[in-house]
Amino acid sequence: MSLQQSHVYFDKYWGRDFATFIPFLFSNSIVGSDDAIFYQRDTGVSGEKYRPRNAVDQYQHYRDFWKDFLYYMNKSELSLTQKILMFPVWLRYVRNVVKFRRMVKTFVKEALRLRIKKSQF
Repeated sequence: MSLQQSHVYFDKYWGRDFATFIPFLFSNSIVGSDDAIFYQRDTGVSGEKYRPRNAVDQYQHYRDFWKDFLYYMNKSELSLTQKILMFPVWLRYVRNVVKFRRMVKTFVKEALRLRIKKSQF
């Protein structure tokens, strides 16, 4: 499987680095080493350009990330018990792409802003 084939539903740029691992994790294709060192460089440029801004975009990101997860989990050879045990881990992992609390706060802010605009007319 290539990286280009690794996304069935999640086709966004923001969070793609995390989504790329999904099919490989479920196909038992990743190995690790304690000798590896990871350096994350975050300049903020990609966040400014690609991060979902409004509640609808954030929800679509969240939904599509979950769709990819469920698609590859269902294709995997994991037992039902292993699949059930994946959910708490996945809830923690998905926060790297879209923070659920931020999504809800954005939705509330937008709803209040819309309500205030309507009441002014």
